[in-house]
Amino acid sequence: MPKFPLNNIFYGPPGTGKTYQTIQRSAEIIKGGVVGDYNEALRIFNDHLGTRIEFITFHQNYSYEDFIQGLRPDTENGNQLTFQKKDGIFKKIADKALKNLIESEKDPKAISKSLIFDEALEKLKDKIIDSEKKIYINETAYFIAVEDDAFRYSADNWTLNDKGFSGFRMKYSDLKKFYEADIKERKEIKELIGISGLAKQHASYFIKAYDLVKV
Repeated sequence: MPKFPLNNIFYGPPGTGKTYQTIQRSAEIIKGGVVGDYNEALRIFNDHLGTRIEFITFHQNYSYEDFIQGLRPDTENGNQLTFQKKDGIFKKIADKALKNLIESEKDPKAISKSLIFDEALEKLKDKIIDSEKKIYINETAYFIAVEDDAFRYSADNWTLNDKGFSGFRMKYSDLKKFYEADIKERKEIKELIGISGLAKQHASYFIKAYDLVKV
């Protein structure tokens, strides 16, 4: 199997085939060999776009914050204005590549366990998106949105809602930490390392949502 360099630079003025070469080289990396037919290369490229292949056209309108990382207002603190770091599109792709590398070095049993959780999480996401009724976390709280990296949740009786509050964010990474640590009870969350502060503050909501993922 040929080894391709980790970094390739295709350069030249517009119309000289840079995108063409990008598609061709991406397909060859996926297949692990030369792909002579461009239509075949394009098929391979499209089949893996969004999974093993990501494609960005950088434009001068992109700010550093949009592309790499920047500060965004945190809407979880009611009337108190705070900021949190938000990853840009390129950093998300880089993090995804790093995650894939780490996963590839894991024991197959650990990978299988991780995939089981990911699939269960996707089912809950789909259920929330498709349902015409509220999906409740407990007797009062419920999911209000499915975002790229978190569920958003609220409750009708929360006074913060009267102040334009749009719900708290429940990160998927926190729920996965519960799974990896085999959390059984809420009190165990308080001792867990590497999770968000909100996961510990709202442990009763997080453990209920975690139970929904496991169903």
